[in-house]
Amino acid sequence: MKRPEFVTIGPFTYEIYYSNEAVTEDMGKTDWVNRKITIWPSIDETVVKETLFHEIEHVVLEGVMEAVAACDLDIYRKEERLVRLTSPKFFQTFRDNPAVTKYLFG
Repeated sequence: MKRPEFVTIGPFTYEIYYSNEAVTEDMGKTDWVNRKITIWPSIDETVVKETLFHEIEHVVLEGVMEAVAACDLDIYRKEERLVRLTSPKFFQTFRDNPAVTKYLFG
């Protein structure tokens, strides 16, 4: 299956770059300023897919964690708030990017 080259998350489109450089400590990184997700190579395509999903999570969670952590709530309520704040963005991301969704989940 062809790897996706772009993903739109909220109002922004991120380029997905599959690097051929040596793997760093991390398998991927997100550059919010230049809207670029870099994925380092892996022998296992499942690791590449999971890393792309991981980087999408970083974009979705940007700014949310601070808001949730600052709440004076028990851990269950914080978790609920996190899910409530992120589920619409995840839903929209996968709905608006069928090629990414198909690549990640078949």
